[in-house]
Amino acid sequence: MTTPRPQIFAPECDLGAPAPTAPRSVARERRDFQRTALGRYRSQLTHPCLPDRRIELRAETLPKLRDYQARVRELGHEYRYGRLSLEEVLQALERMVSGPRPPMLVQDAWDTWVATVTLDRPDKAGKYKSVWKHHLAAHFGGRYIEELHDGHFLAWETEEKKRGYRARTIRDAFWLFAAAVRHAKRGKKVARLPWDEYRPPTKDALPPREKAWTKSVDELAKLVHAAFTEDAEHWARGEYADLGARVVVIGLCGLRNGEAAGLGWDLINLDQGIVRVQYQVLDQWKRLYPGRDRPDFPLKNKPHTQALHPDALAALKAQKAQLERFGAYRADGPVFPEHGRWSTRPGSWRANANCVRPEKMKELARRAGLAKPGTWTVHALRHSFASLEADAGGSLKAVQERTGHASLKQLEGYVHAMRAALPASAIPALPKVALRLEAQRAIVQHQEKGEP
Repeated sequence: MTTPRPQIFAPECDLGAPAPTAPRSVARERRDFQRTALGRYRSQLTHPCLPDRRIELRAETLPKLRDYQARVRELGHEYRYGRLSLEEVLQALERMVSGPRPPMLVQDAWDTWVATVTLDRPDKAGKYKSVWKHHLAAHFGGRYIEELHDGHFLAWETEEKKRGYRARTIRDAFWLFAAAVRHAKRGKKVARLPWDEYRPPTKDALPPREKAWTKSVDELAKLVHAAFTEDAEHWARGEYADLGARVVVIGLCGLRNGEAAGLGWDLINLDQGIVRVQYQVLDQWKRLYPGRDRPDFPLKNKPHTQALHPDALAALKAQKAQLERFGAYRADGPVFPEHGRWSTRPGSWRANANCVRPEKMKELARRAGLAKPGTWTVHALRHSFASLEADAGGSLKAVQERTGHASLKQLEGYVHAMRAALPASAIPALPKVALRLEAQRAIVQHQEKGEP
């Protein structure tokens, strides 16, 4: 009768797991081979540094498994003679126990990282998709992370500069790429980072682009005049329009586009003339967060309260009266609701952060006769507010409190003067020509006639 062979190792044995119990004869032999059904060879050996532990080696062929065993014995000799530390031996054993890692595509690492980071911020998925499509896919799409080196990144940087992208854009794209690769390395999908000495560019060889903002109150008044002139065309047809009010509030309060879109009437006190900037609108928030009925997303910086400029206060009062006439005013509703291009009634909260569309801002600058209208953006109104506020007598600290910047360093590119702080807005009243328009007379006429 044949005695059954004893089990000499566990099916799965971790690096730091205690050695399984075995008969004395097997412990004296200290190793054995078994070919599994998958055609792989396994072997258990006593740990070269910790005699009370055992490790399991795996290989596709028997000669490779014997090479692993010889390497384990060599590691034990080098450790005993002090040529290797315990940590170095453990790292070498971990590579042998886990086996070689399969190569990983850059696109797989990017998709895995994007799926992880967008769990809490699904609104960022569109941005990451755009970065991959416009900056990374053409050069890194079909490559493995293990084959990349500094030369690939230098070639990629050269291609991006030839396409007209600046150093900041290239740097931001690289750091997003680096975040995806580091995420794969933390998950032990790759063994090393593919760059050694490469660093993204920090400065442009080209001169910086000229930023467009209003250099004087008269230029801001021209923008307001152009906006109210367009509103007058809609009011003459009995339609809803609030472009002028949006330009006035953004330009005289220094709001970001998303902050103006997220402004609610419960954050404004018209009697005291103050506004609380607390929320912002995220692009496509209605689709990404279907359970929310209001875009109450926190700001990038801390919320702040500021006193309203007299012209901004007048524009908000007129906007409230207009919403009441159309039956769209709610105490907790939006100040600038969403409405279609040809609609006659305003709707609910805006679905996107564009309180004023970029192409509309360029059109207003062209109508106002400002220089380089193609370079104008909605954020230029925020630059204009900070610059005019400082030039009128406000210090950087006073402007920071009104704009809500996290630090004074962020504000240095906005302003050109530093003077004594003022408690309220220092921008003088806009020229009356911008506010005494036929458009406002049309509003009064509709109110007197009782027309909607």
